[in-house]
Amino acid sequence: MWDRLKEQQGHDTVAYHVAAMDFVDLFSVIGKTDELLQAFGAYTSEEWLREVTKPIYGLRNDVMHRSAHSLPTRHNHCAS
Repeated sequence: MWDRLKEQQGHDTVAYHVAAMDFVDLFSVIGKTDELLQAFGAYTSEEWLREVTKPIYGLRNDVMHRSAHSLPTRHNHCAS
């Protein structure tokens, strides 16, 4: 996130910190900010990390790092 913000500032582009964050960064900020955390329910920081942030981060990694061999092709996706 910080690298992206510095890069944007280097190009005379003014960006808010939130706009420069990744999805996982946003979830981390929510988990560390009581007011934001409570807006999503009665979570403690530990519960938020365990029940929300880690599963979403894992899903993101699974989607972004799937091997080409595990992706469905038209042939094996449509087979009956």
